[in-house]
Amino acid sequence: MLTTIVREGRAVDVVVALTKRGNTLLLDRDQGKAIFAYRLKRAPVSTVPGEQTAPYQPVFSLPAPYTAQEFGPDQITDRTDSATRTVRRKLRGATYGLFEPPRIGGKVARYSLGGGAEWPGGAIDQRAGILYVPSSQFPWVIRVEYADIKATATSGSDLAGNALYQANCSRCHGTSRRGSAEWAAAGDAYIPSLTGITAVRSREQLQSTTYFREQHEGVAVGSRVEAATLDTLYRYFLELDRRSDQQRSFVFNAFFQTVLDDRGHPGSKTPWGLLTAIDLNTGKMRWQVPFGQRDVGRSDGATARGLLNTGGVAVTAGGVLFATGTTDDKLRAYDAANGGELWSYPLPAAGSTMPTVYAVNGTQYVVVVATGGILRGFSGRSDRVIAFKLPTSRR
Repeated sequence: MLTTIVREGRAVDVVVALTKRGNTLLLDRDQGKAIFAYRLKRAPVSTVPGEQTAPYQPVFSLPAPYTAQEFGPDQITDRTDSATRTVRRKLRGATYGLFEPPRIGGKVARYSLGGGAEWPGGAIDQRAGILYVPSSQFPWVIRVEYADIKATATSGSDLAGNALYQANCSRCHGTSRRGSAEWAAAGDAYIPSLTGITAVRSREQLQSTTYFREQHEGVAVGSRVEAATLDTLYRYFLELDRRSDQQRSFVFNAFFQTVLDDRGHPGSKTPWGLLTAIDLNTGKMRWQVPFGQRDVGRSDGATARGLLNTGGVAVTAGGVLFATGTTDDKLRAYDAANGGELWSYPLPAAGSTMPTVYAVNGTQYVVVVATGGILRGFSGRSDRVIAFKLPTSRR
C-alpha cells in the first residue's frame, strides 16, 4: 500500500507491507529505508542437513505488532477440558519460538503461518495516516520427515517383520510407511511417516511399550502391544532404513498444518481474530478489538469473541470501516475512531475479499463478494455478490 505520513513535521511518501507474523513494514518510498528502527536478534540454527538458516532475524517494536508474536503452552485453548486435552496431546513434544527452525522428526508450534494479515491486507485513511488491518492468530505445526523416493527401497517382503507390520500397522501408516496428513482446509489429522524412524528415534524409545502407548493414545492397538512385537518391528524398520541409506534414496518432506481441538476449532485461546488501528505517523496502536463473535460451545457458556478470518476491510471518508471474512459469515461496520461495532448483516457465506465502496450519481454503495472460505470453521460456499446502498446520500 502507498500512502504519505508525517515524520518530524515533514511529509514522507512510504510503502506499507503487512506480514503474516503480525508486523507492519514501513519504508521510505524513494530511498527504501526503514521509517522505524529495528534490531537484529540471534536466531536458532537449523539442524536439517543442507539447510542454511540466517544467523539473525529482525525484531520490530514499531509499528506495534497487531497479533501475538509467539505461541506457547500457556496459549493452548481453554474452550473445554476435552479441547484442552486434545490440543495438549497433539502438541506433545513440540518446540516453540518465533524463529525456531523445523527439525527432522519433530514439530514446531507457532502462530502466523496463515496470518497475521491475510491476502487482502489492510486499508489506510490517507488523510490521517491510520492503518486498519484484520488479522488471525491461531496455532500451526511445522514438521520435517524422511521420505524414500525409490519404491524398491521400501519393499521389505523378504524380512521377518513385514507380515507383522502389514497386518497391524499398514492400515494407518500405509504399506510403504509413508503416513498421511490432512491439509488445512480439511482438518489436522496426522499419521507420522515411519520412513527413517530409526534415525530420529532411539532404540530405547521404539522398543518401549510405554512410549508406544503414549504415541498411540486413543488407538486400540496401543493398549495390547508386547515388548517382543516392538523388538521385531524395530529390527524391520532398521533394515528398511539401512537399505534406503545404501541406495541414497532418503529425502525430506516439510509441511505445516493447523492445530485444532476436538470440535475442529482453533487450538489456541481466543481471540482468534482481531481488527486493529495503527497510527503510521507514530507507529503506535490506536485501538484493537476482537473481530467477529459466535457460539463455539465453551464450558462457561460464553461466546468466542474474535474469529478466524480471511476477508478484508475498507475505510470510508465518513469514518466507517466495513469488514468481512469472519467464520460467522457477517459483514460488519465499525467506528473508525474507536473500533465500536455499528452494524452487522448476515451473509449467505463469509465475505472472501475486502468490501468495495463506491458512488453512482451521488448514492453510496458497498458491495461484498460472499463466496465463503476454505479453512475449517467456515460454513460453506456461495455464488452471491451482494450490494448495499445508503438510503440517502449527499454529494
